[in-house]
Amino acid sequence: MHRIDTPTAQKDKFGQGKNGFTNGDPATGRRATDLNSDMWDAVQEEVCTVIEAAGIPLSKGEHTQLHAAIDRLIAEQVKTRLEKNQNGADIPDKSLFVRNIGALPANGTAVAANRLASRGALPALTGTTRGSDSGLIMGEVYNNGYPTQYGNILRLTGTGDGEILIGWSGTNGAPAPAYIRSHRDTADAEWSEWAMLYTT
Repeated sequence: MHRIDTPTAQKDKFGQGKNGFTNGDPATGRRATDLNSDMWDAVQEEVCTVIEAAGIPLSKGEHTQLHAAIDRLIAEQVKTRLEKNQNGADIPDKSLFVRNIGALPANGTAVAANRLASRGALPALTGTTRGSDSGLIMGEVYNNGYPTQYGNILRLTGTGDGEILIGWSGTNGAPAPAYIRSHRDTADAEWSEWAMLYTT
């Protein structure tokens, strides 16, 4: 496509380098803008290309084909787009999507996932307080209420709760103990004491 560039075009009508058309002025002898085949070919092919790209055959007697073509092309693109208000519900293969972005689903069914993302430092649960999220989560122990200063914790929450704490030492090369505890499935139950699994 190009703007009119015949000798009688109105130069810079729409800004620097943006020529336009003029009706001319008999009083000043200015001629109306002449058209040439270059201009008409450009207009024709720009319009026809859009119509044909939409799969619509050109029809001499129809004057709404450009509109129909734009509608069809937009509709085809919309089919491949996700709706914002669906919040991912319209993703065709959700498992593949989750793998592609390296995430884990909230429903805990990622049997093929190759990692469990850390929730960061998890305060130790006490008394009758249970885990708020069902499933398996991993967190970090760092002077935050556990029987060892440092480590990582796995918390499994279902009808009851269980925790495994794998400690690590603050001294290079030194071992650290591991612990386990549980919480039964009644509202008034308290956590068991931590039981040490291993130490040296």
